[in-house]
Amino acid sequence: MAIGQILVATDFSEASEAALALAVRIARRCGARLTVLHVDAPPPALGLVATDPAYTPPQLFELLHRDHDLRLERDLDDLKTRYGGDVDLTPVLRRADVVDGILGHAQELEADLILLGSRGGGATRFLLGSVASKVARGAHCPLIVAGPRKTTDIRRALVAVDYSRFSRPAAQFAAQLLGSDGRLELMHVWHEPHLAALERTLGERDELTNAVREGREGQMRALRLFAHEMDLPAAASCYVGTGDPPSAIFSRAKQTDADLIVVGAHSRDTVSEYLVGTVADRVLRHAEIPVLLFPEDALSN
Repeated sequence: MAIGQILVATDFSEASEAALALAVRIARRCGARLTVLHVDAPPPALGLVATDPAYTPPQLFELLHRDHDLRLERDLDDLKTRYGGDVDLTPVLRRADVVDGILGHAQELEADLILLGSRGGGATRFLLGSVASKVARGAHCPLIVAGPRKTTDIRRALVAVDYSRFSRPAAQFAAQLLGSDGRLELMHVWHEPHLAALERTLGERDELTNAVREGREGQMRALRLFAHEMDLPAAASCYVGTGDPPSAIFSRAKQTDADLIVVGAHSRDTVSEYLVGTVADRVLRHAEIPVLLFPEDALSN
């Protein structure tokens, strides 16, 4: 999948500007065109502001709308001046619901990648129903959500592999995003057998240790075979972690100083996912660095 069209959604916040700076670096590396989109909610109807006893003349109402649009257009032009440079950058102002506007313009543009900024931190970020969560679930192409820690370029990516239908295209897209000089690591989180149960079954501690070691080695062989079959760059490496998947992913990302975490955006199909969210949801809520989501609709593109 070639990266030729990149869409960045901006609300002119510091977070969305950080996403734009990252998008510019990606666009340069891939030779892609860049669209900076601001989606503004439709203005209220005149009847909502012309109430008795107050009255707003229609001419003043129109003037307020015009001034508002001019300010937005100036802000977009300012972003083009500061970030355009040697990148083909087009600013766009669209009147719509924010989520519908982003998804609709991405479809019209046939975008290959969407970038959004993030706000806040911890559990307050990307709760279900947020703009990022809804865009991630409705997007037809991969989506990068920039984390609160400013990232100006992506050179090291950690790809979470669970061998679902998302894993292969997500890893391949990440490799393309990094280019020939980047470093890619595939990580599988293994649910290690419960030690107490193994002790009751195997008895001897040596046998228990050997069984766990052999299990881990088997997981590593499977991951290396997965990487080999995709013919990933020589810089790609493999790692098997254990424990809670989001926690293990964050720990490894910190150890390797990764610039990007890559996960598949799974649909919700179990009761536990409805209650606590998918791995992708939980990674989004707490990641300090950008997260690349590969949504279900991107699989057919």
